[in-house]
Amino acid sequence: MNTDSAIIGAILVVICALPFILMYSGKVKKQKKMLRSLKTVANEHACQIAQHEFCGDLVIGLDTSKNYLFLFKKLNDQERTQYVDLSGIQTCYPNKVTRILKQNNKKSDIIDRVELCFVPNSKSQKESVFELYNEQDDVQLRGEVLLINKWSDIVNTRLKAS
Repeated sequence: MNTDSAIIGAILVVICALPFILMYSGKVKKQKKMLRSLKTVANEHACQIAQHEFCGDLVIGLDTSKNYLFLFKKLNDQERTQYVDLSGIQTCYPNKVTRILKQNNKKSDIIDRVELCFVPNSKSQKESVFELYNEQDDVQLRGEVLLINKWSDIVNTRLKAS
């Protein structure tokens, strides 16, 4: 009787754990595919990704030797890649575009866009912008605000060192 109970218990544990294992496995496969796409873009510019980070449907990566920053974002069935040569950048700053929503005498800040902006050394050039989140395209925030703050610090530290 104890053996039967143990077998039934083990089967139930496996059945309960299986969806989580499958979700994790799918996430890992998706991240590997995104990183492969980011590395492909980096290779086109003779760069190699030394540092990277995932956030939802995007991955950001840095070539530390050539000082290039890359972004790969998959949105629905579209893939978007961007890159910036940090040697031509003066500073980097996080940009969170918000609007105020008034409802029942309460005000709420709604985040419309989350961007990582790059100010070039030359005044004649336009700022480069990595759009990590857009309310119209993305369902919800998944840590993009923390990501832009972290990566603006990483980039600015590199810019000050060079």
